[in-house]
Amino acid sequence: MIKFFRNIRKKMVEDGKTANYLKYGIGEIVLVVIGILLALQINNWNEKQKNEEKILTILEDIQKDLSEDIVSANLVFDKYVRNDSLKKIFLTDKLTFRDHYFIYYYANLIIHKNGYLNLIQNSNSIPKKYAGIFKDLNNLYINIAQDIPVFNERIRTTVYNGVDYLAKNKDWFIDWNSGNENPAIEQFYLSDMNYKNQLVSYMNDLLNLCSDTNTYKVNAIDMYRKIDTLLGNKTPVPKHVTYHLA
Repeated sequence: MIKFFRNIRKKMVEDGKTANYLKYGIGEIVLVVIGILLALQINNWNEKQKNEEKILTILEDIQKDLSEDIVSANLVFDKYVRNDSLKKIFLTDKLTFRDHYFIYYYANLIIHKNGYLNLIQNSNSIPKKYAGIFKDLNNLYINIAQDIPVFNERIRTTVYNGVDYLAKNKDWFIDWNSGNENPAIEQFYLSDMNYKNQLVSYMNDLLNLCSDTNTYKVNAIDMYRKIDTLLGNKTPVPKHVTYHLA
């Protein structure tokens, strides 16, 4: 092709058609410029397509994280509902020996952020049409979830402080730790004010965690469904992604 154009230019010069040669030269330059611009446009389009595919993949990862968060939230709710029932039974002194163990176990809301952190790393290349979902995700992970680590650590500390108290102050701790029945342990559960204070502190911590967990779960479900719409509802929404307790 280059040889073809060179031959045309050579023939024009030899025939003395200088004006036509100049017109031809300008036309050739214009064609080259158009070709370059077209190539750049195609390349930019391909890059935008690749970038959008990457962002969509990240959103799918975030959706999976949200699904796991909702499972974790349900575990916290289950813990609260069961323990609240046990607390009411405790107040009537009808708990069995093993039921009293419930204040020495805890559930945390584990928030998965790998997808979100990946999105932040690519925030400069997020298409404008996804700007809204990025803002909503920032609100979820930064504002709504900000106190959950505090409540997670608080109930964890309460539980371990309770266990440490028994280990340091009760001769029957070995029996307690082994799950062996001991009249002194039963008496502790029924009448010791320290145990009752631990119970109240534990349930307050669990209530605070459960309250924030509920707020987070509702917003996580909203986000899951928004992302699902952006992705084109390609897969069925899991049964646990519901505002009701499973």
